[in-house]
Amino acid sequence: MKKLIAAAFGAALVFVATPALAAPAPPDLRVKVPDVVGLNDRDAVKTLKTAGLGVAADTAVDCANIDVVLAQDPAGGRIVPLGTRVLITIGAAPEKGCP
Repeated sequence: MKKLIAAAFGAALVFVATPALAAPAPPDLRVKVPDVVGLNDRDAVKTLKTAGLGVAADTAVDCANIDVVLAQDPAGGRIVPLGTRVLITIGAAPEKGCP
């Protein structure tokens, strides 16, 4: 709850907000990183975001696993702060296509 203090300066009225009581700091929220290796890229992103994590993606040439998560960092099962960004490596075709 905030207490508003009003002070008049000429014709203008200025409001200054001051905290009435200091609110306790929220607890350090931590989550378990889901293992998304082997999922397709869309499902992996959805799973990580649902868990409250951020996502960054990189690609690696792998014609046998196009659009599949090949690796992740941090690994599945790790306990991390809520909002941590998980780097996923997704299989992709080379520029000239797969043989």
